[in-house]
Amino acid sequence: MRMTAGRRVLSVMVMVLGLTVLAGAGPVGAASPAAPSTWKAIPGTQKTKDRPAAVTHAGKVWVFVRGTDDQLHYTRKTTTGWTAWASLPSAFPIKDAPALASFKSKLNVFVRRAKDNHLLRRTWNGSAWSPWSDITFTNGTTTSGPGAAVSGGKLLIAVRRPDDTIWAIQNSGTSWGTWAELPGLGKTDLAPTVSDTPDGALVVVNGVADDFAYDNQSTAGVFSGWVPQNLVFTQAPVALASSVSLLYEFVRDLDGNIQARTRGVDWTALVDLGATSASGPAATATTTGTLVFIRNATNKVSWNTIVPEAAQ
Repeated sequence: MRMTAGRRVLSVMVMVLGLTVLAGAGPVGAASPAAPSTWKAIPGTQKTKDRPAAVTHAGKVWVFVRGTDDQLHYTRKTTTGWTAWASLPSAFPIKDAPALASFKSKLNVFVRRAKDNHLLRRTWNGSAWSPWSDITFTNGTTTSGPGAAVSGGKLLIAVRRPDDTIWAIQNSGTSWGTWAELPGLGKTDLAPTVSDTPDGALVVVNGVADDFAYDNQSTAGVFSGWVPQNLVFTQAPVALASSVSLLYEFVRDLDGNIQARTRGVDWTALVDLGATSASGPAATATTTGTLVFIRNATNKVSWNTIVPEAAQ
């Protein structure tokens, strides 16, 4: 994260003060996520050149990938298993992984268009897909894939601008707001991740210069600035999933290992999930557990389930 000298000193102080919290088992009442069972590949021949994206919508888990053809492909997990992979074609190639959100009874899909770095959206209403709409407006071009989540009844989109700053916009369900830079002088060279939490929206990025993961937490609709996640290094976007009273975070570390932890009062220690990936993970919470997805060694998608915290 690029900062002024004063902010750099402050961040170092925050990291040092937080070491004792993460060196142990975490705060009282918190539990690190249990190691999952055997990883399973989603059936089919579909491959991806990027991290997957996942969301729970209308009682089903949807997984999207950017295929080797730079087009979108998706599958759904139902009570009987995974559906066959289908294509969501566009007249343009996409860059990076898509972002997904379930908002106002619609599945929202967001992509970065390769030719001009514009942000485009398409929605599924349960029976048909909408046309692609350009939601770049002013200051919405992006040089990485977007992040998206619903928090406080509003849809929040975050992007990495061409100067590496992080900007966000909200949709109330009836209209869009305006793009604005998130406070704190933060910069990143990867896609931002967005999640809901009991306190409000959370945006997580990796720092340009140090590969730390950084939080920007919203409370009562106001973002507080960038705070480093102690001892968490990553060169890929993290995945977040909000489940019951805990926030799950999945990280691809600097060696390619997939690790996980939870946040209640504070973050717990990282747990190795027994898998490696060339890209960052994806995750979504369901009523029976939190599902995590990775791009596996054959460039297909593998998945696993983290049991709910109440069952640990």
